[in-house]
Amino acid sequence: MGLLKRQFGRVGRANKKPFDIGVVGIDGAGKSTLSSGLKQALQGLNLNAKIINAPYYSDLQGYAFFRWLSRKSKEIISRGARRKNKITLLVGSVMAVLPFRISKSLTKRADVRIYERHPTLEGGIFEVYGKGLGNTMMQVGKATGGFAPQLVIFMKVVPEIAAERIAADRTRTGKWRGAEFPHEKLENLRRMQSAYERTISLLKKTYGNKIAVVEINGTEPVGKNIQGIVQKLKELGVIAG
Repeated sequence: MGLLKRQFGRVGRANKKPFDIGVVGIDGAGKSTLSSGLKQALQGLNLNAKIINAPYYSDLQGYAFFRWLSRKSKEIISRGARRKNKITLLVGSVMAVLPFRISKSLTKRADVRIYERHPTLEGGIFEVYGKGLGNTMMQVGKATGGFAPQLVIFMKVVPEIAAERIAADRTRTGKWRGAEFPHEKLENLRRMQSAYERTISLLKKTYGNKIAVVEINGTEPVGKNIQGIVQKLKELGVIAG
């Protein structure tokens, strides 16, 4: 538990705005779909919601720096994955998350910030590339992520289903064409699912009600999952009524 506290650091902020939500889970769990749908639902409730999703930074593309960063970091990550070069992967990944604090500053007027992944929560994912890289990215995650989010949404999905989704997405969109990521291999998806489950369990034991945790089934209809999250936000006082 001490290790968990050192990794996550302090929880939340002194003020109540913006309210930070971290969406975590293995690749193929449905984080992007859920984050996008949740943003739309919150905007429909007159809340200013922003998504922070390195390396894409979708809601910050109005800034030339983030357009350049998104394009360049994706190029480097893709090159490292195609060549199976861990150093190139590290450079691209660090480049993608370093501006995280800047993105938080630029979205400080939002009512809700949705983090599709969160550096403070997810640095250890790179352990599948080797312990050295995992430890490095964990430290980068802690440095760039700072505060852990007030609400963590853990998307659980059977790794085999996640692998099928990843393959289908590559075929449909051509995204990351030719790249091979070790963390997307079935055996590593299984390892990471177990790691997430252990982390969430420790998170609950360590912080209790200081961090709210919602575990959802990534194979359920996205609308149903969003309804459950909106209800949780009402219970937390983020949404009136």
